[in-house]
Amino acid sequence: MTDLLKDCGAHLNARLDVIIEKWFEACKQDDALGIIVTKLSRKAFLDDIPDAIEGLAKTIACGDHAFFAPDAKVLDLHSQHRWKQGFSLRQLIRDWGNLNKILINELDAFFHEHHQADHAARALVFTRFADFIKNALSESVRCFEALRQREAGGVANELQAIHDQFEEATHSRSQLLREATHDLRGGLSAIAGATAVLKVSEQPNKMFGDALESLERGVASVKAMLDSLLDLSRLESGEDQAQLKSVDIAETLTRLAEEYRPVAHGKHLKLSTSGEHSLIVETDAEKIRRIVQNILINALTYTLEGEVNLAWYLEREQERWAIEISDSGPGIDCTHPTSLAHELETDKPIRKPAGAFSGEGIGLTIVKRLCEALGASIQVRSAPADGTRFTIHFPLSYDRPGLEASEQAPPAKP
Repeated sequence: MTDLLKDCGAHLNARLDVIIEKWFEACKQDDALGIIVTKLSRKAFLDDIPDAIEGLAKTIACGDHAFFAPDAKVLDLHSQHRWKQGFSLRQLIRDWGNLNKILINELDAFFHEHHQADHAARALVFTRFADFIKNALSESVRCFEALRQREAGGVANELQAIHDQFEEATHSRSQLLREATHDLRGGLSAIAGATAVLKVSEQPNKMFGDALESLERGVASVKAMLDSLLDLSRLESGEDQAQLKSVDIAETLTRLAEEYRPVAHGKHLKLSTSGEHSLIVETDAEKIRRIVQNILINALTYTLEGEVNLAWYLEREQERWAIEISDSGPGIDCTHPTSLAHELETDKPIRKPAGAFSGEGIGLTIVKRLCEALGASIQVRSAPADGTRFTIHFPLSYDRPGLEASEQAPPAKP
């Protein structure tokens, strides 16, 4: 019987190319596999199966008591290839089923031609072959299930990350709206209080001036808050696109500083400017004004004594220009992961800092969105009792999709 088993193993090895070709053609003709198999080259289709068949041939030829256990590594590689090629588990099983059918026909043809009467040898060969198919299918299904679980775990992690980002954004938006509502109520309360004073005052002429001033402050506060909410809504909806053109930004910033100098004088603060007399850049002047205005208002509000400085300068080697706003105010802690600096310089939404004045959280969120619209980066450097410095870098020109200049800017002056 030993010689017969060796002959059977040699037969499989000699017929390997024929077996592989028949298997390939059978899979092409299979309705469940044809679409995917016809897209594969013969080499891509075969992968590690020839090694597995050679292992089967060696096991059949090795003696009466040999037991065949397929090489798990070879079968895992085959399953991984089929996974990457887009096979489903059902298609993988049909893949093996077609190979099973071809091998049965080959073994049956061998015994029919050479050893029809040796029933014991035939039974042993087919038993070993059945063990081969059983173990091969079992290992392939196990590997496929492991790959499926790994992919499902990856998808679950991605979905969880998306969910967490959505929850954070929703929470931050809700927090921002709650703060805005609180600030609006504060302004309206001032109006309501002033109105009540006017109604019940026994000395209307004496108190009229104070009540009217309170009304004006309340109305201005509510209007500013509503304007900020409208600005933020337009920015986040994509309606407020950058309108780029050649601008002398030095002139724009100098004029803006002049507008706020009376506010600084009213608080006994110095509002200074520094920068080139003329700096031509390509940008959206109105958005620049809004960025600087929001930061400047915060600086003037927080700074109780000393100076606020607005500066601009060119960084030609980096092909960018910058605005810098610094103050001698109380400063903020920029070392914590949830600090204002971290939120401004990353994708995190802005939250209103502890102790902030009305509208500040919205104002800084608008600054961040405007910087994004202009492709600008923003940095905050500050420490408690050491003032705050905002530095914003803008590109000199724009050639990216979505930021089209209305006219080309001339070279910036040195």
